[in-house]
Amino acid sequence: MLVCEAVENCQIQVDIILQSSDGILLGSHTKNLSAFNEAFPTVDSVTHWKGDIVTLSETAAVLLLLLQFSHNAALPDISHMGLDALIAFAEAADKYGNNIALQACGSMIKLSRGETDDIDFLVRRSMRLPLHESLSQLRDHPNACIIYALYADKWKQSMSQYQSIIEEGSGDWLALADLADFKDISLRIQKVAARTLFVQLKEEMALSMASFNESVKVAECISPGFQSRCAPNGWVNRMREVVKEYPTWKNMQALIENRS
Repeated sequence: MLVCEAVENCQIQVDIILQSSDGILLGSHTKNLSAFNEAFPTVDSVTHWKGDIVTLSETAAVLLLLLQFSHNAALPDISHMGLDALIAFAEAADKYGNNIALQACGSMIKLSRGETDDIDFLVRRSMRLPLHESLSQLRDHPNACIIYALYADKWKQSMSQYQSIIEEGSGDWLALADLADFKDISLRIQKVAARTLFVQLKEEMALSMASFNESVKVAECISPGFQSRCAPNGWVNRMREVVKEYPTWKNMQALIENRS
């Protein structure tokens, strides 16, 4: 009987077998596949027999990496991989919706190419991962490792300010009073706009000024000019200033260079 090779001494029972394009069989777990990969169906949505073989178009090397990124375990080190291998794995991660693997690949591909344009989105998404795991992916890139660590420290400060504004709320604009109590229809609509924006920023953190402005745009569509009406409170502008001061890879890189 096949065992899971993705993680050493994996204790989870194998209930599905993946066959690679080069004919290798790999034991896996339906629950893990669906939990970490958006393209795999949930356990309850399909019926399969234990030991079912599913043929996939990726090589065994790519599939094994995908399975390693589909466990609650330390992430595998992909810093040694060549550019072609990274791209092949990134395509698989994108195909199956493994966002953690896709983020790791994206950052490594850009660094391998010496590209830093648009890297901030990838780096900011990776901030959800434990710092030691992210740094382990950069171990062969000492300068990038230092920049990332500095970025993470600045990001932590920005998130502290971001969360502070979220926790403070926006005073009367987000009071939990029943909207039906407001006889003034225009005021009621303004409150709906403010709440919509606030909830969106709370549930899905703005990773860039563009995404922040897009959220504000939605609120403005609900109640045109609501920003100016809630200006005395200033929470929208305060949030905008926090997003504006997010660290960038280019700025952190310049900071390191100026110190040397």
